[in-house]
Amino acid sequence: MKVLLRVIRYTGKDTRRLFWYALACALCTATIGVYANIVFGELAADVVNIDKNIPSTVRAVLYTLLVILVLYSVNAVISYFQDKYSDVFRYRALNKLRLIGYSKIQNLPIEYFSSNRPGTIVQKTTYVNTVVNWISDFTIFRIYNITIPLFSLIPLFSFHYMIGIVTLAGIVCTVILQVRKTKYRKPHMVAGNVAWEEAVGVFTEHVSHMSTSRTTANQKSLFRVFNGALDVQLGHRMKQSRIEWMFNSTQLILEAIVISAVLGITVLLAYRGSIGLAALVSVSAMIRTIMFNSRGISHLYDSYITSTIEGARYLELIDEPESTLNTTATKKLHSISEVRLIDVGFTYSDSNDSSLQSVSLDIKPKQKIGLVGSSGGGKSTLAKLVMRLHAPTEGSITLNGEDINSFELESIREQVGVVMQDVALYHFSIADNVRIARPNATDLEVIKALKIANAWQFVQELPNGIETIVGERGIKLSGGQKQRIAIARAAIKKPSLIILDEATSALDSNAELEVQKGLKRLMKNTMSLVVAHRLSTVRDCNEIIVLESGKIVERGTHDELVKLSGRYAQLWHHQSGELAHQQL
Repeated sequence: MKVLLRVIRYTGKDTRRLFWYALACALCTATIGVYANIVFGELAADVVNIDKNIPSTVRAVLYTLLVILVLYSVNAVISYFQDKYSDVFRYRALNKLRLIGYSKIQNLPIEYFSSNRPGTIVQKTTYVNTVVNWISDFTIFRIYNITIPLFSLIPLFSFHYMIGIVTLAGIVCTVILQVRKTKYRKPHMVAGNVAWEEAVGVFTEHVSHMSTSRTTANQKSLFRVFNGALDVQLGHRMKQSRIEWMFNSTQLILEAIVISAVLGITVLLAYRGSIGLAALVSVSAMIRTIMFNSRGISHLYDSYITSTIEGARYLELIDEPESTLNTTATKKLHSISEVRLIDVGFTYSDSNDSSLQSVSLDIKPKQKIGLVGSSGGGKSTLAKLVMRLHAPTEGSITLNGEDINSFELESIREQVGVVMQDVALYHFSIADNVRIARPNATDLEVIKALKIANAWQFVQELPNGIETIVGERGIKLSGGQKQRIAIARAAIKKPSLIILDEATSALDSNAELEVQKGLKRLMKNTMSLVVAHRLSTVRDCNEIIVLESGKIVERGTHDELVKLSGRYAQLWHHQSGELAHQQL
């Protein structure tokens, strides 16, 4: 119950009020339903006693019919509001909980996404559907499974205590049977959900990398991975079902025994004259309804357990520790005039080895700082620290002379334009992909940004220009085109700081040339931090930092480092030789 209460607490006070309104309506309609069964018994007795020569007996029948009409009319009105409150509660609660889940994902540390499949994460957010639907259905249907048997016991005991006792025993046995069934099914329900998350995660990965899987992988092998995940899930589902088949059959046998026993006792009491015709008819109508709803208690409890299990999976996501970068700082950063790293060190949470050690550097207005070195040397990690994707574990970073922690995270990222090797384009138009960085940008501003990025020429040639849909992850564009869209996205922000992280390393020489033109326009008169594998990209930087094993081993201009005949010179001559060989 704690799980459901926690989930519902997130829906907000106004939404929860709708639930209570729906529940109150449900209790009213359940009461009317029980009373209607009693009135039907009275109608049967009135009909037996009717005599057209005695007006009072006729009036009694007419009065009872009028009561039935009023009961069902009132029930119809209340049911309207019951459905209304329940449905509005359902829609509002689902929207609110989905938004909470999405916001939570936005605030999780970046390491979380490297340890969990995207499909698995998304699946956890969908579990609120089960919880909210159960609560909403409770106010429409399931409340009757509890109230009708309980409310009906009062008139049954009033007819005769033996009728009430046997009925109560049947209800108790039904509940015990269900508790036992759910106890055996629960471990398989939990394991089945975990297996399903794994299957969804595998499926999502395969869909998002379909081109790669078709060209570089054995599709039968990938199919076996997905099929294996489904088999695990199916195994647990089948074990659940086998348990349910056995207990459901037992439930039906129990139901037949209780109904037969109650009807037998009622007929015997009527034969002896202990109860009248009205009671006989009422009991006959009630006992089938009671046992049917008692069977519903079985489903109610079973679905309740399912809801708590799936609600717990949702809350696991909600309870994940959020990124420590999301501080309570409220100070806005309106521009960046200086970036300084002072003895910065960084170690990833899943590693014992430092990725950066005692790194210090300054980026001043209009300066371009290059970061080079071997793979794994810490270049991208340093860039991520400046982008505020991580926080340094040692030392500090200042912006305009103030600690980076003193500024609101969103305002920092608004001042930073980023172009990375792996471009994230969405299944939107080119214009909307550019506008992600600035949603209120006009078409003219989008076109201007595309011109800066050296992308306008090829965009004009597309079927729908800036309204051309680029496909999932920009699959309809070439690598160089995608990079230029990413440059336009950075340009439209008019950032104070540009960060390039291996922005041209995956491109051929022709595509690189086109992208470099866009990068030069983007970085003009703007401070820049350039992470590069290709040293030609950083040749014109004001300072080049050479990182090896997380430490600065050399720093200086291109000419100074070449003359130094150290690590940079070694990399430069190696790449120059490769280039000359390719040209031959």
